[in-house]
Amino acid sequence: MDKVAEMLHKAGKIQDLCEDADFFTRLTKLEAQFPSASVLVHKQGILPPEIAALWSSPALMSAAKQFLGGQDPLRACSPSRSLLYCRLSADSILQTV
Repeated sequence: MDKVAEMLHKAGKIQDLCEDADFFTRLTKLEAQFPSASVLVHKQGILPPEIAALWSSPALMSAAKQFLGGQDPLRACSPSRSLLYCRLSADSILQTV
């Protein structure tokens, strides 16, 4: 997240780097200054441990399994599945969060 904050700051898009905040608070504060900052964090190609923990939390996995008919959401989008199926599954999950 440091890279994104620094990039936005250098570009004049944010005023405060929010370096004193914890991960989730910092992401929220950056998002308030520059909507879609969280998307930029995800597009860096690095999955921070905090985001990995969120996406693999038991509550989210349970909700995903309900939408996927009991399938393991991490295995539901295998190479044998169509891209459309995977996209619809992901969209269904995200709409409930």
